[in-house]
Amino acid sequence: MSYIPQDPTIINIESMIHPMGAYSGATTYNIGDSVEYNGGSYLALVSTTGNLPTDTAYWQVLAEKGDTGDTGPEGPAGASGDHETLLNLQGGAVGEHYHLTSAKNTVVQNTTGTNSGNETAVTLGAIINGATAKTTPVDADMVGLIDSAASNVLKKLSWANIKATLKTYFDAIYTLTNLGGVPTSRTINGKSLANNVTLGLASSDFNNQGSAGNFLQGNAAGAPTWAPPPAGLPTVGYNSSAGISSTSSSTFQQKVRATFTPTTAGIWKIEFMCLTALSSSSSNLEFRIQDNDTTTFFTANYEPKDDEDDGEYQCHGGAFYATFTAAAHNIDLDYRSVDGATAYIKNAYIIATRLT
Repeated sequence: MSYIPQDPTIINIESMIHPMGAYSGATTYNIGDSVEYNGGSYLALVSTTGNLPTDTAYWQVLAEKGDTGDTGPEGPAGASGDHETLLNLQGGAVGEHYHLTSAKNTVVQNTTGTNSGNETAVTLGAIINGATAKTTPVDADMVGLIDSAASNVLKKLSWANIKATLKTYFDAIYTLTNLGGVPTSRTINGKSLANNVTLGLASSDFNNQGSAGNFLQGNAAGAPTWAPPPAGLPTVGYNSSAGISSTSSSTFQQKVRATFTPTTAGIWKIEFMCLTALSSSSSNLEFRIQDNDTTTFFTANYEPKDDEDDGEYQCHGGAFYATFTAAAHNIDLDYRSVDGATAYIKNAYIIATRLT
């Protein structure tokens, strides 16, 4: 059925109508181009791109889609087919037709993937070999297993169950007795090696070297601790410095310090020792020992023993006795050059020993 507008628009087309086929929004159409759209045909009134043919500002209807016709008469009924299940389709005779029930057709439609035919040990091996590798399994991972106790059906086995089974198996095999190890009849402090043996010292006890004035003391619990000694026993505190120091100053320089805190007041013996050298055989080196940078206990002036002036270190030392209160004490070994020559000192030690 043709469509003629009530008020037809008069357009001046210099040449004949140009059929352009189905409408495309990406195509530029000029005046006189005709397109097909939704069953109708349209003529371009002006140059246009991307404007639908139903837009009357750019297009004019040439012919609209007609109405749907009447339903035709029913045709003759076809022959009844055999609705068989999908069985043994491979190898059928030429010309044979197979039909699927609605339920079987749904199964086929829902089937995905590629069927390579009847799988064999070779094809299955290729599939497994082509899978992505995993280096470290986790407990939730699964592996395939042929269950010999259930007609050899395929089942899955978790990595967690594999580990548990192997542990139970090997624990029963690799025992001390089976390995020919230490006889379980031997004992330590009355305890059989078949049982747990707890040592008296923990690793932390070896890391802790204690502090000056304390001893490592045992107790009934078997866990020794660092603590001050009982009254009347000597207590030793010391410090050392192995590095080489030098000075040409007449002002005392600190070389090494020993710090200790007596639990009660008492008499202590303070000893020191060091190696020294001087740049001149005519120089002197003076030592001083002080407590907390205030109380001077000891001073000594030493002449060098290096008669050959070859710079070899000489050993010097001294000792004195003093009463110390129950407080923190910093015992310093100081040294200086008496006449300005360079003095060297190394491997200095201070040893504080409690006597009462």
